[in-house]
Amino acid sequence: MLSVPGPLVETAWVAEHLEDPSLRVYDCTVFRDSDQAPDEHPMRFVSGKTQWLQGHIQGSGFIDLVDELTVKGERRHMFPVPPPERFDEVMSAYGVGNGACVVLYDTTGQSWAARVWWLLRGHGFDNAAVINGGWGRWVEEGRPVSLEETGYPRAEFISTVRTEMTATAEEVRASIDQGGTCLVNVLSREDFEGDAPPRYGRRGSIPSSVHVPVTSLFEKEGGVYIPLGRIKDRFESAGVIEGKRVITY
Repeated sequence: MLSVPGPLVETAWVAEHLEDPSLRVYDCTVFRDSDQAPDEHPMRFVSGKTQWLQGHIQGSGFIDLVDELTVKGERRHMFPVPPPERFDEVMSAYGVGNGACVVLYDTTGQSWAARVWWLLRGHGFDNAAVINGGWGRWVEEGRPVSLEETGYPRAEFISTVRTEMTATAEEVRASIDQGGTCLVNVLSREDFEGDAPPRYGRRGSIPSSVHVPVTSLFEKEGGVYIPLGRIKDRFESAGVIEGKRVITY
């Protein structure tokens, strides 16, 4: 069975293994609804599947976070974690079995690919990675793309839920006054400081939070993550201390 070399994989590694029968490649793109006003709440999102049909990594499938991996009828909160039986059914239909090797990408900054990676980890599946640089880097390097509506044969996915990978609202409230937990806000400086429009219903951040904007973890060009040592420095300088429980939002 093919195994990913780590949570990030380079485009060259994916291209080298593109014909491996155990490899599963998925676009996970989501877009903000362009018809919605900037300060309207809650934010609305649309699936990126239409764009996927206009071009994607050769042989790849599409994972639909908006219409498949959400809790139906729950729109007040954005993208709550689906129950395991729903997650198992969707992953099985997409062709992800417990013997698969999964790599993920998106076209809008890698946060959606990272979310699916986290969902897989939270349901007990470790053999998954995000493509460093995503779709933009793949295209820039002239690697194989396709317009065909491709996918993978149905498989059997069985969850082993790791409840420790999510935090409830009650746990977050309790952590504000606890020394053993570090809350990390990854939004923009404007969001963190309350200067941006209230896209999430209210301005500001959770009390006691530290700030590590996700954009600071990427090189200025190309959508590629900065080296691991510099990532570690970013978190340490923000006050994320090794040994504490970390809750990100």
